[in-house]
Amino acid sequence: MTEDIQKKLVELIQRDGTESQILKSHCIDKNSAEKLVNAEFDQFLSLRGKLMEATVDQMSSPLAAWGVNDRPSINHIL
Repeated sequence: MTEDIQKKLVELIQRDGTESQILKSHCIDKNSAEKLVNAEFDQFLSLRGKLMEATVDQMSSPLAAWGVNDRPSINHIL
């Protein structure tokens, strides 16, 4: 992680807290934010990676299921 990005993220965490919506939108939760602030980069990356995998799995699992309709019914639209 470049020092500039790390510095900006740490400033954001200090300003908005560890549960910032901006952080959440980048798959940085409270635990990984705390690791970043404490310069525990390996743990930060590990936690963030797990959260990213879970997020992708959650978003893509309905799309990967054969026979599962991923659009609203015509009755619902009308």
